Amino acid sequence: MATVTYQSGKYLFLKDSSGAIVVYGDGLPTFEPGDLLQNFVAEYTNYNGLHEIIPVASSFKNAKLGNWGAPSPELITIEDVTVANQNKYVKLNGVALDNTAKTIGGVTLYNRFNVELPTDGKYNVVAIISYYNTNGVADDPASVQLYPISFEEVPELVPSTVTPADGATVSSLSFVTLTFPEYVSVNSNAGSITCTGENDNKANVTVTVENEKVVLELAETSDYWATVTYTVTIPAGYFTTASGKTNSELTFTYTISDTASYELNYSSVTPAAGQVESISEISFIFPEWVKNYFSAEKATLKDADGNVVAQSTKYDRYDAEGNFNTKLI
Repeated sequence: MATVTYQSGKYLFLKDSSGAIVVYGDGLPTFEPGDLLQNFVAEYTNYNGLHEIIPVASSFKNAKLGNWGAPSPELITIEDVTVANQNKYVKLNGVALDNTAKTIGGVTLYNRFNVELPTDGKYNVVAIISYYNTNGVADDPASVQLYPISFEEVPELVPSTVTPADGATVSSLSFVTLTFPEYVSVNSNAGSITCTGENDNKANVTVTVENEKVVLELAETSDYWATVTYTVTIPAGYFTTASGKTNSELTFTYTISDTASYELNYSSVTPAAGQVESISEISFIFPEWVKNYFSAEKATLKDADGNVVAQSTKYDRYDAEGNFNTKLI
């Protein structure tokens, strides 16, 4: 028994547990995808490397046993378009159509079924894998063809949210988080994500993907703080989805400023506020790493009347535990 996957004119494509075959001939009845056929007569032939059977047309008139529902095309990648998979009814997501070169994803396109071809671009394509070889090279990969059946334009993949938002002014920039409307994966052939500032200053970017969430960790380099405006660039095609979506080039620009609207509160201060016998150093602990901007006003110590009795030196500093020490003189 065999199941009908597709039919057009003289071409009837069938599949069973052993693989797929094309029935080629005149006088065939019209079948529907999902029709189950049995007890028909046909003769096998090899036509320039294509496996096909030539039917005794009359034997197909009563071959239909029933219909089990239209089968879905087998979802494959372009690497699966091989000689061994000829005559299969397949779907390829996010492949490029080139009308000038007459290719789909780099594989020869032959418009066997005279479908309307859209303009160049990326599409989800339903097709039949075929083969036509006249050069005498056995199982020649270059002789594999795709017979397109339908084209579905691939919707552009864009993030639902980006944090911080594009164009934001921030006090620091260590992470950029993107959330997409569906699970994404990384296309390793698409290049690298960059974070570049003025004068080509750069941060190192580490990408973490968890389902639909992507975190870009921006690690400081020696010149990271040399400029205040940075652009994160994600190359086209870097993220893909199971449905065939992919992104165009994405860019997000940020300004790092010590006057950004962000309130930073310390976790503790030593010595604690109150009466002390003497004081020469005050230590603040913050909930995250901090940077001391030398252009900011110095910390001051005032008496009860508001008079400045001491101020910090320019050697304000922080340590690896986040302790920020202001030495008063």
